[in-house]
Amino acid sequence: MWQIKDSKLVSKFNIIIKNLPKNITSKELSSLFSRAGNIFSCKIPLNSKSNSEGFGFVCFYDEESVKKSIDELNNTEYKGKKITVERYDKKHSENKETPYNNLYVKNFPKTYKDEDLEDLFKVYGKITSVKIEFDNENNSKGFAFVCFENGDHARTAINELNGKKINDLELYVNKFEKKSERTRKLKLELTKMSNNETNNNKTNLYVKYISDAVDEEALKKEFEAYGNVTSVKIERELVTKGDKEYLIHRGYGYVAFEKAEEALVALENMNGKVVLGKPLYVTYLMAKEQRKHMLSSMLSQGGNNKFMQNQQKNH
Repeated sequence: MWQIKDSKLVSKFNIIIKNLPKNITSKELSSLFSRAGNIFSCKIPLNSKSNSEGFGFVCFYDEESVKKSIDELNNTEYKGKKITVERYDKKHSENKETPYNNLYVKNFPKTYKDEDLEDLFKVYGKITSVKIEFDNENNSKGFAFVCFENGDHARTAINELNGKKINDLELYVNKFEKKSERTRKLKLELTKMSNNETNNNKTNLYVKYISDAVDEEALKKEFEAYGNVTSVKIERELVTKGDKEYLIHRGYGYVAFEKAEEALVALENMNGKVVLGKPLYVTYLMAKEQRKHMLSSMLSQGGNNKFMQNQQKNH
């Protein structure tokens, strides 16, 4: 196995492959790109149904392999789909804002109808649709969607209306994001915030969504490819049924490495990896009170309630 001394190389030689077939596996992607050079890691993000999201990442050991993969495989056909291959800069990708024109609006008066919101927003540009969500009894749920024809007008509306006071209510206006995107960003924020915790031990990882069929030995084998694993623990719960007691697998646990750089490489490669049909969630281990404080702060900013409650429950 190749050894890598500088963990920064994990992201330095990354490429992103787009328009992949939905049924492609990491093994197939690795086989396809191995012609360009030696591969350090290969990852295909999966959705909740364990199907490919249509893109993937390959990390090489050197710059020459990156250039060769782009030169030889970009705009080529694979399994009936024309794939694109580009250099992937993680920091640039996270900071780059994609165009949008659809807005999410909440904290307006419950008496508002679609026309009222349209009157409020139309001064900033042409609106193509306005929809306030109502329950079965025709009562407003307190949130709505406003779509502009022009993205610049949508951004102007956010700048002008977000935080505006209406009848003692502070209007909330921001770009609309799908639930999957909100969840992805919250997970990313969790990882970033845990990375910044000064008291956090960077050698310890928290692992969630572990299959019931995976024990400590199997989990260790998955992680030890990235360094010297010093300990592995899967949480179990003692349950009594009649006169018998059982240890029930709780689906999460902890992996400790000897070195911080080994833990970082493992986090980069194991987060999202499918093990026995379940994509793992991997981040740095945090103290329970630190995590509760962080989640409460994110909740106050309008986060995904269900996702954050789920995070608090098992960590």
